Amino acid sequence: MKFKSFIVFILITLIIFLIYIFNIDKKIYYVNITEEDVKYNNYIKNKLNDSSKLEKYINYNNKNYRVTDLINDINNNKKIDNINIQNALIKADLLTIKIGANELNYKANSTNLTKLYEYTDEFIKDIEQLFTLLRKYDKEKIFFIGIYNSNSTYLDEVYKYINLKIQDLCMEYDIYYIENNNLKHDRENLKVGEKVLKYLHLKI
Repeated sequence: MKFKSFIVFILITLIIFLIYIFNIDKKIYYVNITEEDVKYNNYIKNKLNDSSKLEKYINYNNKNYRVTDLINDINNNKKIDNINIQNALIKADLLTIKIGANELNYKANSTNLTKLYEYTDEFIKDIEQLFTLLRKYDKEKIFFIGIYNSNSTYLDEVYKYINLKIQDLCMEYDIYYIENNNLKHDRENLKVGEKVLKYLHLKI
């Protein structure tokens, strides 16, 4: 009788454990990295939280951040929200990243077109180095938010060139590329957030 009770206890414990593991695996560890204030991340976080799918949310918002700054932070394993960035990337089920716009806009306003094109080639190399580093730690879904031209329209071709190069790199590193049309508008943040959730195949 005692043996049967022990077996029943073990089975119940095992079932509870499996249910727990099954539910934990369905939750999403969300990391967002950006160099400016945006809102798409809050939309995604709130939707995941409202549907009980959010395990943890980490937001790394560092103004005037450059691609090389993020590379250095990852290499130095800097802490974000009291967790080392390498560990956050390893744990992340979902990573959204928007970076590069500030430095490109600054360069566009301070140099001529020829030098700007020369700079963009170096910028693309930095993006590739970043993607290599991200994929070293993060094996799950990564979304890169495209760079919007907030300068004169005569620079449209430069930004188009940059985004096309980034899209090629995204395909190479199995990263989702999401275009945007100025994230200063709430509607555009909503569109970006919805695209990310759609790619995740989540019914939210």
